[in-house]
Amino acid sequence: MSAPKRLLEAASRRHEVHVVTRNRLRSGGRGALRREEVVDGVRVIRLKPLV
Repeated sequence: MSAPKRLLEAASRRHEVHVVTRNRLRSGGRGALRREEVVDGVRVIRLKPLV
């Protein structure tokens, strides 16, 4: 089973699931993706890239 499927399965069982990733589309503090959002019950937090 793939990692995304495991995350969705855990979220469907009412587990609290968080994903922290970098926001690849951010440029100069602006980007098309939101910094935080909930997708299919999984909280996604996108951080600004350091480089």
